[in-house]
Amino acid sequence: MREIVVLNPNRVVFGEGSMQRFISDFVEKGFKRMFLLSIVELRTTLAPFLEELRSHGIAIVTDESIVGEPTFDDFNQVLAKAKAFDADSVVGIGGGSVLDVAKLVAAQLKNSQTLDEIKGIGNLKERKIYVACIPTTSGTGSEVSPNAIFVNDLGEKVGIISPYLVPDAAYIDPVLTVSLPKSVTAATGIDALTHCLEAYTNKLRRGSNYCKIFKKSL
Repeated sequence: MREIVVLNPNRVVFGEGSMQRFISDFVEKGFKRMFLLSIVELRTTLAPFLEELRSHGIAIVTDESIVGEPTFDDFNQVLAKAKAFDADSVVGIGGGSVLDVAKLVAAQLKNSQTLDEIKGIGNLKERKIYVACIPTTSGTGSEVSPNAIFVNDLGEKVGIISPYLVPDAAYIDPVLTVSLPKSVTAATGIDALTHCLEAYTNKLRRGSNYCKIFKKSL
């Protein structure tokens, strides 16, 4: 029988009110410098949560620059901002692109490996910074996966897959989906359904996709 390895965050919280659980968990861990990746559409929704975190003496820098599929240039700019802030933790709140960037920022903040060295499968060897992911769309799955997908200079999708990209914690709160545009809610819902059908109808499909993604990066 072929070996099966399941990788999941140490903590997964699902349900209305999960954001409040995230705050209590984060405060309990004692981090003081949070680098937050998010989206403009959530600014009003997140404001009271961020104020509560700040009331506990937590400094927060927010980046809202990721608005589409991220490039490696996008990532480098966000990473530079996180390093300048001297973040001791990273949190991603948004769709899959935001979460992918958050996970890789956490991995690269204290990592001596270059981007070229970690592209592909199993090349990233460590992550020293805590990262929590909080999705706002149905179709990502990035909050529980070891994957991060970026666009290179040629417009090709290049993946980084490593156990070190699995977040420390994931919080899924449906309240955060309310402020999203209807088109995004519909598109990501169909995306989630498509992935379910894909897995059900063809067990080899995902492997072939990975081969295409990493053909040029391995």
